[in-house]
Amino acid sequence: MYDLDTDESLLNWKSDYVFKIAGHHGFVKFNDGKLITINGNITGGHFTIDMTTIENVDGGYNEGLVSHLKNEDFFDIYKYPTAYIEFTNVVYNKSINEHLIDAMLTIKDVSKPVKFTAKADGTDNTMTARFKIDRSRWQINYNHDLKDSTISEAVEFNVYLKFK
Repeated sequence: MYDLDTDESLLNWKSDYVFKIAGHHGFVKFNDGKLITINGNITGGHFTIDMTTIENVDGGYNEGLVSHLKNEDFFDIYKYPTAYIEFTNVVYNKSINEHLIDAMLTIKDVSKPVKFTAKADGTDNTMTARFKIDRSRWQINYNHDLKDSTISEAVEFNVYLKFK
């Protein structure tokens, strides 16, 4: 079992407008996490995401956007300060050095399955993954008809995990 190095690990996010004219990107930090291994093989993992740390780094509408993301229009971090992901199944494809991961992602107390691939580096004790979700499946909706129809429902995550 490996403990997550929360100082070195990040969950980067990106979201666009429907027509991809522009968008925003930033990061969220982790509270904790563990990667579970048996005989050197990854078999599971669980990670707590600190939603109170959400930041926008593209410079556009920064403080206002971060406040907006934190309030009830999107993540409602005052009611739901953490999100959680737990690996439910891991299959290793040795020929391409890639793990196919089934996981349960919980945001705003809504749990939904996600599937993605990840690459692990045993020398550096790191894991990287990239996947997208449909934010509306987790009830992350801006409660304004015009605004919600112009913001893409897809949120992309680029994950960098460093283990101790």
